[in-house]
Amino acid sequence: MDIKDLQYVNSIIEWNSFSKAAKQLYISQPALSQSIKRLESELGLTLFLRDRNYVIPTDAALLIRQQSQPILQAFQRLQQDLANYSQAPSTVTLGISQFYGHHMLSVILPHFNENRPEAQLTIMEGESHFIETQINLGRIDIGIFPVPLFSTNLTHYELYTERLLLAIPTANKEAIELAEQSMNSDEKAVVIDSFQNAPFILLKPNLKFRDFADRLFHHYHMTPHVVAETENIDTCLSLAASNYGLSLVPNTILLNEEPPASIRFFPLAEPFTTRPMLLVSTEQTAKKLNLEEYVPLLRQKFAHIF
Repeated sequence: MDIKDLQYVNSIIEWNSFSKAAKQLYISQPALSQSIKRLESELGLTLFLRDRNYVIPTDAALLIRQQSQPILQAFQRLQQDLANYSQAPSTVTLGISQFYGHHMLSVILPHFNENRPEAQLTIMEGESHFIETQINLGRIDIGIFPVPLFSTNLTHYELYTERLLLAIPTANKEAIELAEQSMNSDEKAVVIDSFQNAPFILLKPNLKFRDFADRLFHHYHMTPHVVAETENIDTCLSLAASNYGLSLVPNTILLNEEPPASIRFFPLAEPFTTRPMLLVSTEQTAKKLNLEEYVPLLRQKFAHIF
């Protein structure tokens, strides 16, 4: 007895007819009848009672149907997964910003290579709005960026929760002491309004991460004392390490390297200090690349780091 035998028995019971079942199975009625006779002989059981108008399944046939349903469903899923696998593109284009590429690719790529060893990865760098647009145009297969996601038609998976950190140079003893004193007991996190007069190094206005930080400042009715603005978070950190000021950075910056000894990082108290990091694609691409299985591996990796 094999998969086809199980399919034959189920189809005959479903259609209550050898001829109708044969049409659904794309075989001739005589071929179906011969297969059932062979199976009955092999099992030593009668599976169907026949007369001119009806086909009546025996208890043995009904038992086969009951026990084979999970097997046939699993077989159908396997066929679909294999079809998706065979249709998967040989080249996969990943959209990611320069900052996130620098800090995340060393975590992502090993799992990608395990999941798609035959695929060549092409990386397209750009900001999240550009990446989202390119996914919709079919020019990028997968995008990784934080919320917001504006396209409701795209499939997305949350990889981890990104959190704002306050970066303080260790040389600034006064700021370090203030951070330790202002840390709340509930979250063990620093409240930003304790630093009303501190010098800040921030990204330039209208950049996505600057908007993220500004929401926090606005919540506390706080206008930060900005001593430098840049377009790169790593530059913010470098200036902070040189004791030029304090900075706000995402915890993603700690993904692939040890934090500099000249900086201490303090988590910032809610609200407006966390946001989901997303992996985004079209629904069709998600199925072809089997992202449902790939994403949990990444989540586990990020969970260990954070």
